[in-house]
Amino acid sequence: MKPEEIKARYHQLKTEAQSSVYTIFDLIDRFVTPYRGGMFSDLRTENEVEWRKRDLFDGTAVQAAQILASSLQGSMTPPGMQWFHFRFRSEGLNRDVDAMTWLEDCALRCFNALQDSNFNLEANETYLDVVSYGISTIVEEVENEDVWEGLNFQSIPMRESLFEQDSKGGVLRLFRRLQYNPMQMVDKFGQDRVPLDVREKALSATGSMVKEDVIFCIYKRPAFELAENRAPDLGEKMEDKKILPPLQREYGYKYVREKDAMMLGDEGGYYDMPAFVPRWRKTAGSKMGHSPAMIAMGDILTLNQLVQIILLAAEKAIDPANLTTERGLLSDLDLGSGGLTVVRNIDDLKPYVSGSNFSVAELTKAALQDQINRAFYVDQLQLKDSPAMTATEVQARMELMQRLIGPTVARLQNDFLDPMVNRTFKILWRAGQLDEPPQIVKDMQGELDIEYVGPMYRAQRMGDVQAIQQWVGFLGSLEAVQPGVLDSVNFESVANISARLMGVSAEVQASAEEMAAKRDKRNLKTQQDQSLAKVQVLGSATKDMAQAQAATAKGP
Repeated sequence: MKPEEIKARYHQLKTEAQSSVYTIFDLIDRFVTPYRGGMFSDLRTENEVEWRKRDLFDGTAVQAAQILASSLQGSMTPPGMQWFHFRFRSEGLNRDVDAMTWLEDCALRCFNALQDSNFNLEANETYLDVVSYGISTIVEEVENEDVWEGLNFQSIPMRESLFEQDSKGGVLRLFRRLQYNPMQMVDKFGQDRVPLDVREKALSATGSMVKEDVIFCIYKRPAFELAENRAPDLGEKMEDKKILPPLQREYGYKYVREKDAMMLGDEGGYYDMPAFVPRWRKTAGSKMGHSPAMIAMGDILTLNQLVQIILLAAEKAIDPANLTTERGLLSDLDLGSGGLTVVRNIDDLKPYVSGSNFSVAELTKAALQDQINRAFYVDQLQLKDSPAMTATEVQARMELMQRLIGPTVARLQNDFLDPMVNRTFKILWRAGQLDEPPQIVKDMQGELDIEYVGPMYRAQRMGDVQAIQQWVGFLGSLEAVQPGVLDSVNFESVANISARLMGVSAEVQASAEEMAAKRDKRNLKTQQDQSLAKVQVLGSATKDMAQAQAATAKGP
């Protein structure tokens, strides 16, 4: 893309957003996620940041959004546990211990790379944007392509992010508005890769700190510009590592100064799209999403206004106005501590009783707060006050949450987690951070799938494990009545399926060769025991026969 086209497309997208979705985004910024959005604020200096958000009188929606965002992160991508595994699409490879051990090591290294980065910090901001604005943007970068220094994530505020989607609903182009002062431009792009006026301003005392708008654009290059070589994708065949120069990669990026479409720095490239745009629910006829905050916005605005009225009424009740007759007051009214007010008659000065009905206001306030909490599923996410929930109740709550927001979980997985884990695997593969696969994986051209094992997914799968346990237990109870009923159970399959559903490591599972060796050893021991028993029976019979013959020989 040429710099002029980047500028034109950015302004077109910005105009469309400002005339439609930015209006509701501004309300969400004010009443749900203060300090996060600022859709119509420029913020060119630190002094322009508004720290005192006094138009917010009730924090129910703010807390509810944070609870839902934290619950999503804790259920889908918890920081304290490995929340995804890899599996082969070939069941033959899934039963091979060497192949599965290598695959588990790959998944662990990918997870550790995420843990070593700032993923958990930025993911929380992403979840918060999703439950509030209905959409978010997070970018995954490599710290240093020459020497492995890890990953870096950035959750981009919605006021900075615009995108175009492809035919499948994914990100085709991403535009981000940045603000750099001349000193930052020279530091980032170099003296020779910025316009002359920027270099001159960077040397001056006054102009060096004035920020300018810069458009950062990631775009998919035309197919004829692409090379055929790239790292393997999950679900595709394993291939050799192939490093390409930036201009031959599938996605390119440029920095363009907005005011004159001047390019800053050199054109770069990505092997795959580094930006992910998860949405809560897709809005019909639009690429944008909608959220619980949008659904509850009517109640949020009503509650905020109601609390403001309650505070005004409470101010009148706590410090009421005073009434007096036209000539009843002989001095200025002094209501301060130790103040003296002279009146003609003591009954000429009375406080004004407003007659506000606070009980009705509190009932209305509680009803609105309950509606907002329900919109954010807070009533389903928080534990009961007393007594504490049992493990069974916790699992039931997880299953209920899965049913309530199942479509959203599937969309977050499709828009965010799948491409992010996929890209992480490819980054580590190209950087040489993963071991070479076993020969059997190369021979069978293994294809990979992602399997999520976070608390929400684990709770869902435990239902399948319990069904297997109940079925086997039921057949066991029938065995006493009808011997042979348990013959219908393939216990080896039960063990394998239960291990997969419960996320058991391949290191503790025996291979097919080890199981065969154990069976042979067990069968050999059984044969030896049977042979020994026969020898003992034969010996005992021989002894009895000899004793009988001896007794017969002695006679009466």
